[in-house]
Amino acid sequence: MHARSIITAFGLGFLALGAEARCKHSSRTASSVATSASAASVPSSSVPAVSTTLQTSTRPATTAAQPTTTSISLPKPEFFDPVFTPAYGAEFAYGSNLEITWGYDPYYEGTIKITLIGGPTQGTQQPLGVIASGLDNSLGKFTWTINNDFVGANAFYGFSILYEKDGVTSQYSNPFHIKH
Repeated sequence: MHARSIITAFGLGFLALGAEARCKHSSRTASSVATSASAASVPSSSVPAVSTTLQTSTRPATTAAQPTTTSISLPKPEFFDPVFTPAYGAEFAYGSNLEITWGYDPYYEGTIKITLIGGPTQGTQQPLGVIASGLDNSLGKFTWTINNDFVGANAFYGFSILYEKDGVTSQYSNPFHIKH
């Protein structure tokens, strides 16, 4: 009989024994396997008697498993830190707390800088001063007390959020008003 046929007969017979039988018997001979494999149309006389003792190794591994590191590339989000608050046109009193909130995406892990911008119109706003830098972007919020010297008589204010890791990626808030 061809070696592949013997292996196939052995495998089919082994599968036919079922999990319970495999657990109870620690060794089987090829003739008993051939008898079990008769359903697979293998004559028992054509299978030589071979010891098929099943053993498990208790020997320790000779080489230690090497840790693997997996690097996952996050897809670039459509927008950097969309600003949720302040709301468009909101009014805040000088000295009050203004909560700035933004959406965070792990793609932009690192720190940000928040700059107050202002001007006579929404389209003419200019940087007035940094209100926070080195801020962990994953926080998603920052509370600013409106008391800085660069808050003046501008009609419109807003925030610019800069991703400090590249120094280029930025986002702007909605315009809002500060009343003295």
